[in-house]
Amino acid sequence: MAAPSSPSSSSSTTTFESTSDLSPISKSPTPSSDGNSSSSSSSSGLSSFGSFAQTDIRITYESDEGTPLEENIIPHRPQLSINNCNKLLRQNGNTIFTSSQLPSAFSSPSLSECGIDEPQTSTKTTITTKTAIQSSLNTINNLKNNNVKSAAHLRIQGLIFDQTHLLISRATSMDEGIFQSPLNSPNRTSAPSSPIGPKFKIIHEGDVHLCRLNHQRTIVSKILSSKFLRRWETHRIYLTSVNLASKTPIGFMEVPLPYSQIENAYAVNRWDTNQKFYIRIVVVDGSVLLQLPNKWVRDQWLYSINWKRFMLKYQQILANPSIRPDVLTKELKNLIELTLTTPLQDECIYQTSLDVINELLQLRLKDFERDDEKTYEMQMTARKVNEEIIKLLSPFLERTNPSIEICRFLSKHCRKYPRSMVICEYYAEIVQRILKHNMDFGKYPRMRVLVQDYFVALNQHNDGNHLIQTFIYSVHGRTMMCPHPRVISNLVSVCLATIFSLFEYRQLDSVQSIKNVDDDDAEADVETFDDEEWQIHVNCFIDMFRFISQYEDWRLSLAQILQPIPLPDSALSDPKFFLLFKPVIENVANDHRCDVHQMLLGIRENKSNWLDLYTPGNIGCDDDGQLWSTMLKTLISCCCRRKRFYQVLVKSSLDACLLLALREEETCQKILCDMIEMELIENSSDVQQQIITTLQSTSTGRQQYEDLCQRQLHLREFQKKGGPKKLTLPSRSTDADLARLLSAGSFGDLESLSLAFTQVTSASAQHLIKLPSLRYLNLWSTQFTDSGLQLLAEHLTQLQVLNLCETPVTDKGLLYLTALKDLRKLNLNSTNLSSQTYENLKQKLPSLQEIDVRYTDAW
Repeated sequence: MAAPSSPSSSSSTTTFESTSDLSPISKSPTPSSDGNSSSSSSSSGLSSFGSFAQTDIRITYESDEGTPLEENIIPHRPQLSINNCNKLLRQNGNTIFTSSQLPSAFSSPSLSECGIDEPQTSTKTTITTKTAIQSSLNTINNLKNNNVKSAAHLRIQGLIFDQTHLLISRATSMDEGIFQSPLNSPNRTSAPSSPIGPKFKIIHEGDVHLCRLNHQRTIVSKILSSKFLRRWETHRIYLTSVNLASKTPIGFMEVPLPYSQIENAYAVNRWDTNQKFYIRIVVVDGSVLLQLPNKWVRDQWLYSINWKRFMLKYQQILANPSIRPDVLTKELKNLIELTLTTPLQDECIYQTSLDVINELLQLRLKDFERDDEKTYEMQMTARKVNEEIIKLLSPFLERTNPSIEICRFLSKHCRKYPRSMVICEYYAEIVQRILKHNMDFGKYPRMRVLVQDYFVALNQHNDGNHLIQTFIYSVHGRTMMCPHPRVISNLVSVCLATIFSLFEYRQLDSVQSIKNVDDDDAEADVETFDDEEWQIHVNCFIDMFRFISQYEDWRLSLAQILQPIPLPDSALSDPKFFLLFKPVIENVANDHRCDVHQMLLGIRENKSNWLDLYTPGNIGCDDDGQLWSTMLKTLISCCCRRKRFYQVLVKSSLDACLLLALREEETCQKILCDMIEMELIENSSDVQQQIITTLQSTSTGRQQYEDLCQRQLHLREFQKKGGPKKLTLPSRSTDADLARLLSAGSFGDLESLSLAFTQVTSASAQHLIKLPSLRYLNLWSTQFTDSGLQLLAEHLTQLQVLNLCETPVTDKGLLYLTALKDLRKLNLNSTNLSSQTYENLKQKLPSLQEIDVRYTDAW
């Protein structure tokens, strides 16, 4: 690259601004002789800086591990220009200012010292940009003095300052979803940018005017080729995979024109003064002119012809088994750059390239199978070639899903060379795309196997556990909510499938095998390992569950998947597995959201659940019931302090509650008191006496039992015969007003209570269930919700009339009313009642005589 002129000349200043009009003539997709596409300038550092100059600037100082230490955001849109470009160099597709332009690696150079001039039209914005950059560089100086690693970077969206140079490129970061591990190479080449300008759909056939010119070796041929004597023919041209053919093979197109005979194809601006648009196709013995109606159609034909002929060329070269490694990598690079930079937009663009790559990788997979027959030097040479192929494929696979052959090739490399640096540097973006865009691993099992092999290989690196955690963090992003909803389900499905495979194939033989069968040829990839390696793999994926459960927004989806316990029986009979899986259940149990921690219970009654598995005495309990007690504390403090839940505990876990209550576990002591209070234990029975004795044997239990006795005395006083039979609460009354009213006097004879048009909520349900004679309850236009209805349905089974008009109840809460067998009148006017729930209520309420469903979906 020629060095730009001196910055002293005003004409030498180069301003990088994105342009929307790129002529296809100057941006031909024809690869250059050095193996780079002539269109690759759009992906260079200069073009990247052009797009950066029109966006906000995010300045982040990061450590080697990618941890953000300080971040500034400049919300302006400066137009920066680069001056003093005589030392401008090109390296790895990026533009670099060498360290000679900076005073020192951690000094604070001005923008002019870095070769960046402030534009004259936006002085205020430039000052802000300059101040922010200098302030961030001063931060580097301060952090360097505090023994910060010297390899840390100041990262800007579009700029990177480090020890040796100022790099102008598209700087990737974690908040863009790119995995930044400590092992990542700083020189990793980014994917070429899509070309700026119009996009075209590939042409396969069309009508054109065509003329063929031979080489002008004589005076006669020159005369015949002149524009006045030129003869044009109209043909229906087909762009096949191997040639240009005419529907009517006569005249100039009597014989199809093979792509292999085309030396060049380019657009001609003006062949004559009639403003015609031409494409010239240079062949061995002359040229073929195509005349098109306008510039758009001309460019569309030009790109389509060049695409077809280059695809044929790459297919013939890369499918050659005896191709030299340097030629292979060069042509593969050209193929991928052409695919990523072509303005053609069509489904077949990526698919055609994938077909060519698949043929190449089939040969490489066969070469994998012959590794045992090779010498060590030959194996290292093949490994180097394979790693170079992976590096070239990485930017291509960031934009499309890998095929079966690509997945097999990448998996083979993971298994054979798990500690290869290429896995850390180039696999992350491929796996991220799979996790973000895959919708069904059942249709694409090879993708799941690739993700599985990637995590296994990553775990075998130094500090592999931290690398996996960092990868999961990068996929989730720095925000509170992950923007990719498919990631969590795909991650969990990979972990579950791997754990199933590990435990299932462990039982097959003393030498364990994992077989992943290809759908096409039923070929089995076999990997053998000993008990220690098996345990390492199991620990890896259980740790992934632990990392996933640490994210609050993912915890709900994780809990829903884990609720039916989708694990093999051999894992559920392994105490070590429960010990490793325990932190995952702890994170779910400590979640305050009802939808999350309720997943600890079974989907239906008599179904296995996590609460039973960790009950003291079961195989999952190794901590004397501490986790089980934590689960109970979360459940009864939120949504499970219900008679139905306690009935299940009495049948299944009463002994465990007695044991932990004896060990001064306050949660279990409270549960025992609730069992007595809800009359789930028969009076004067041996079980009740045992519960009372257990409670009185500890100081905390004795205190809770005394509080229970006080409540029972107050309840008996409250339920004494006498008092009003009908009561109406004034409007605007609150829960506190109702509690204050019911705390004074006896209400044993209260049969009718109206709370209509008050501000009462479901919190008052705990007071209403203590009214033994209540038959009529009016909750019209209150804030009573589903949770309150659940409590009423469990305790006030004698209700005969219930008014829920204009309340926020839903189908979930209304289904609880099926327990009120004596209900005769029900008002559901203006509620969220559905037709299905309405039919269900009519079937399961035998005494129902009148129901109001006006202004509902069932009306």
